[in-house]
Amino acid sequence: MSDAEELQEVPLKELFRRARSIVKQLEAAPASDPATQSLVARGSECLRAAAAAVDALALFSTNEDRDDLATADIKYLLIPFYQAEVASYTHAADPRVRLAALSSAVQHYRAFLHRCRQYGLLSPPAEALAEVALQQAESGDGGSSSSSGGRVVDATTLRQNKIEKFKREKAIKARIEALEQQEGGGGGSAAGEGDEDERGDGEEAQRELWLLQADLAALQAAERLGSVQQEVAILRLAAAMPEEERQRQREARQAAGPPADLLRQLHAAAGSLSSAAVQRQRLADGVFRPSHVLPTMSVEQFGELEYARMLEQQQREAKEQKRRERAEAEKSAEQKEDEELRKAREWDEFKDDNPRGWGNSKLRPCA
Repeated sequence: MSDAEELQEVPLKELFRRARSIVKQLEAAPASDPATQSLVARGSECLRAAAAAVDALALFSTNEDRDDLATADIKYLLIPFYQAEVASYTHAADPRVRLAALSSAVQHYRAFLHRCRQYGLLSPPAEALAEVALQQAESGDGGSSSSSGGRVVDATTLRQNKIEKFKREKAIKARIEALEQQEGGGGGSAAGEGDEDERGDGEEAQRELWLLQADLAALQAAERLGSVQQEVAILRLAAAMPEEERQRQREARQAAGPPADLLRQLHAAAGSLSSAAVQRQRLADGVFRPSHVLPTMSVEQFGELEYARMLEQQQREAKEQKRRERAEAEKSAEQKEDEELRKAREWDEFKDDNPRGWGNSKLRPCA
């Protein structure tokens, strides 16, 4: 019995569990490793059998909406998304192999986003990104809406969509983590093993969990769809090149070897990337900073500093008072008499220069 025939006998729940396990392994596996491509083949077969089982059971219909979805069936909406993810890990020397895989991934991404929109599962950020991605996907292979009559999205809108996507992803992941801890006590069992519909009282939590997973997958699918289409356009150009020309170019590159100053260029690129990353992080840290200057100390700390300043001032004044008293005590009677006389003369000179009432305009004599 072949692998495909054997998978037909496996229940849908088990197929889905195996597929999710393979997707998680692929996320940590090196792309060019032959074992990775073996995982890709196994994952594709598993997901193909799961998709056939879903169609055979008629779990989804174009006449249904969000409320018609059974809680145990929501997770199977993710099958096209996982098919696209697994296909994107396909690597081969022949560009036509990866071209076929990525073309299939584009179709799966589109099918997943269309179904999520049909059931009304998407949050506003995911809906906005999905609308743009689907319009670009339908307008041309390269995802250029401007060249094929699609709606042109300005840079400000794209930036705002990405900001909203980042916020929504962060909120979804935090909520999923909380639900998984609530359901299973900190493992992947709540969402990763596929037996969540047997937990009895947790149906509402499981429904919310898988709806969040679908929303998160839609955010990722909408973002990756454009980049995959761009690579498809490049691969089509490479696939159209004759095999002899591709072989000649490969041999020319191997014979030429790396350029003499490659190491210097790599060092320079690494330095520029590092400085750019530091600058990007500095700008990102300042995006959401408050418009006012934040306090650098608490009220208690400020009070302690003021109290220390007051004590220091009192000590200085006490020292100065003691110095004046000591200097006064060291003066002789004659020195004291001369000082009194000097002060009296200075006071008389001041009164001569400033007659009484001179500063009051009402008391000044008329000219």
